[in-house]
Amino acid sequence: MEMSKYFELEQPHIIRSMKNVVRIFMEHGKIQVFPRVDNSKYGIGRGATIDLETMDLQDLVKLQELLNSAVNSQLKRRTGKSEIKY
Repeated sequence: MEMSKYFELEQPHIIRSMKNVVRIFMEHGKIQVFPRVDNSKYGIGRGATIDLETMDLQDLVKLQELLNSAVNSQLKRRTGKSEIKY
């Protein structure tokens, strides 16, 4: 019996920028990042997947801190505020 892949079971949250496509699979703990490549078959190049399920708790906390810090840094650079309320 063949098991289904996580990307066949779950619809990801997708964020598209000018340079990248990010797909976040919340239930399965996966983050995929692909470069946008206009002349490729699917419009994206070879990417990478971060498998959050396989990370230990200390590494997850550190990753969260680093990602939050990187996002907050960009928010501050662009808006003058470190956080934006939605």
